[in-house]
Amino acid sequence: MLKSSWLRPPITSGLSDRARVRRMVWLFGLAVVVRIVYFIVMAPFTSEWDPRPIQRNGFLTIARHVIAGEGFSTTHLLTYYRADRLVPTAARSPLPVVVFAGALSVLGSHWYYPLLLFAWCLSGVVAVCAYWIALRASGREWIALWTGGVFAVYLSEMFITTTYSMASEPLFAACLSVYMVLLIRAVDRPGLGSAVAAGALLGLTTLARPTVLYLPVVSIAWILFRLRSRGLGLSLAFALAFTAALVPWTLRNYRVFGDPIVTTTLGGFNVYRHNGMIEEGKYHVGYSHPEFERKVRRLTDATGRPLESFSEAELNSLLKAEGGRIIRAYPWRYLKLSAMRTVWIWYNENSGRGLYAVQNFLIYLLALGGLVYALRSREPVYLVLLAHIAYFVAVHSALNVQYRFICPIMPYMILLAGLPVYAWWHRTDRTSNANLVRPPADRLPT
Repeated sequence: MLKSSWLRPPITSGLSDRARVRRMVWLFGLAVVVRIVYFIVMAPFTSEWDPRPIQRNGFLTIARHVIAGEGFSTTHLLTYYRADRLVPTAARSPLPVVVFAGALSVLGSHWYYPLLLFAWCLSGVVAVCAYWIALRASGREWIALWTGGVFAVYLSEMFITTTYSMASEPLFAACLSVYMVLLIRAVDRPGLGSAVAAGALLGLTTLARPTVLYLPVVSIAWILFRLRSRGLGLSLAFALAFTAALVPWTLRNYRVFGDPIVTTTLGGFNVYRHNGMIEEGKYHVGYSHPEFERKVRRLTDATGRPLESFSEAELNSLLKAEGGRIIRAYPWRYLKLSAMRTVWIWYNENSGRGLYAVQNFLIYLLALGGLVYALRSREPVYLVLLAHIAYFVAVHSALNVQYRFICPIMPYMILLAGLPVYAWWHRTDRTSNANLVRPPADRLPT
């Protein structure tokens, strides 16, 4: 097997910083143009690609209430259950709502295509960050171009950012990618500025999707692992910046609900909906919305109050308690379901079929080989990337799974997939060069 020492030399190629910036610009442009072409080609055959279904997650509805001066509010509890009145909400993450409110205030009713383009530009940001991270991890321009280029033409991500672009996915993925770049720089060039920026970006990422609330544990552990005692100050700065980003939203929720909700009020909903079925001995990704609504109404009726009388914070606590009760009552069933979800997360529901599935299968297969090279290289950046992949798989396997939840860390899977490809190309290239300089058989010395 080819030795993995080629994976961890410093970046020493003759390519100038200006040339690398040009390549980043080209990768950004490629990602955006490919998604525009993809939309033009596929839109006539996909009924979901229009402004109506794309609003199903409630972000735009809440944003319209914000513009109207009604704050974060909606007429549906948790954005699912009609309340027949305007109720304050924290069911959806605030960062996408704020972004969409700003866009709607400028665009008015002509929001659909500009917001699609914005989502695709965010994919371009992810492609650029993927290039930078791969270059830093491997020191190889080829692997960096592979990572950014393959992500730029990655079909499953295109599908998600087109059909779910009014939700949190593109914004979350872009924030996560920029945070990763800043985290690596904070360790490579220790300074409070980078640590604060990384912490603040992760805080904003949490305000785009709550599942990364505990990711600072991984970030700080990596800082301390790399810098030892020198990392204490950076870790503190990182943690304070992360916390500061969450404080305004937490205070708002405490003022509105009397409960210092750090992220959203959908936590209990997800715990119960996606784990309650183990009480019946069933194992699947979760109840359908109509079936789950019946269960929620039975649960609220048992308290002597109709569903519509609850606040979101009260309903969140009730659903979380019921989901937690079921998990505690059937711990082995819960562990079995979580183990099954570690597999389902890689393809379930919205990764696409056909060519989408073929592309994902090849990435996963190559990434398994790349995992060996990454571990053998002992490059710390690979370790932090693997830790983030493990975090996403563990958190979602414990709660609920869809492919779109794992999609933001797919650039790192693509990076891993490029390592065995480069190793094969490197070995083949060396063999070809050797053959070029080898004398013909009739001229070999005797």
